[in-house]
Amino acid sequence: MSEELLQRDLLKNPGKIGTWHFYSIGATSLDALKKARIIQDMDYGPVGKKKPDALIIHQKEVRALVEYKSPQAFHTAQQKNKALLQATEMAKALNAKLIIITDTRQTLWVNPATGNPIKDRAGRDFKYLFNPKDPQLQGVLQELINSINDKSDRLLPKKLVDPTGLAKQVWQDVWSVSGATPENCLYTFVELFVFKYLSDLNILRGSYNFYDAVEKYSRDDDKTVLEHYAKIIRPKIKALFPPSPQDGTTIINGTIFVSKDEKAIPSYSTVFRKVLQRFNAYGKLAHID
Repeated sequence: MSEELLQRDLLKNPGKIGTWHFYSIGATSLDALKKARIIQDMDYGPVGKKKPDALIIHQKEVRALVEYKSPQAFHTAQQKNKALLQATEMAKALNAKLIIITDTRQTLWVNPATGNPIKDRAGRDFKYLFNPKDPQLQGVLQELINSINDKSDRLLPKKLVDPTGLAKQVWQDVWSVSGATPENCLYTFVELFVFKYLSDLNILRGSYNFYDAVEKYSRDDDKTVLEHYAKIIRPKIKALFPPSPQDGTTIINGTIFVSKDEKAIPSYSTVFRKVLQRFNAYGKLAHID
């Protein structure tokens, strides 16, 4: 077992970038990371002896390989190309989605599938300073990952999102198990839509965040996650959208998964998970039509 992982308690308490794990290491090889079950169990060949500076990981999938360089070693085009070639070899072995090379003053974003720098929507080199503490970083990373492939290094243009289809699916899920009125089904959809939307905008963070709730299913049962939503997340959202003082009207009034006295309804915990998974699979709720 890697001494670095043990000494820094990274097995139980890795760093975080949003809901993803961030391992800032440098003294631990890929083979040691595999043995610790942090990355996928596969043959990394000669590259397995190499030691990445940092990795961003979600469920053993490497979202990004991060390489740190000193400003003196990351100044000329020749130095940058050398760093790029070294990082690309390791990134391909890891099936990493992104390569990030930074000297903390500037950042080179690279598509591992092509080995080319990533371009913004205007066709210029993508400029964004990598900072693990940046609360917007997970969203930036996900947008890049969604855009690039083996045929394109360019950030995709923003598209308007029409959630009508998602609303119909969620209505059907809720109605089929509860027989609730169309109004109550709609209230429930709106409530969870707001939950996901505020999370995508990074207004809801940490234990209040949608993606944190989804990740809880990897370690907790359905009822526990629904109880967390009812006791912790929902009161936070209601505080952001208080009822009208005139007539008590509020947009947070779904009563399918949470009762009128603010308690989780365990019998609907399975469909709650199904609905969250639908929202998660739908992708980021931004630029709504």
